[in-house]
Amino acid sequence: MDFIIGLPPSRRGDKVYNAIYIIVDRYTKMALYLPIVKTITITELADLFLNEVVRRFGAPRGIISNCGSIFTSKFWSELYFTTKIKRRLSTAFYPQTDGQIERQN
Repeated sequence: MDFIIGLPPSRRGDKVYNAIYIIVDRYTKMALYLPIVKTITITELADLFLNEVVRRFGAPRGIISNCGSIFTSKFWSELYFTTKIKRRLSTAFYPQTDGQIERQN
């Protein structure tokens, strides 16, 4: 996913947009170009992602973005919050979070 910002304002219906949110599905190479405003919030972006991307392609296994780690972290956090998915983070030094893998091994 990426953004093109700094575009001249354009109107679509009643809304005025000045940026484009670009998503490319790595498997099908299909691209979506969604009009946005450059001041879009993370919450609005997560909603747009769910309504436009997940609806068409399904839930992603991963996201590649050059927007920076802080943006990506906030985006994933908001996406988890919006979908009510519980995050259970782990580290390389303490990989077990609920013991299921250890019981399986």
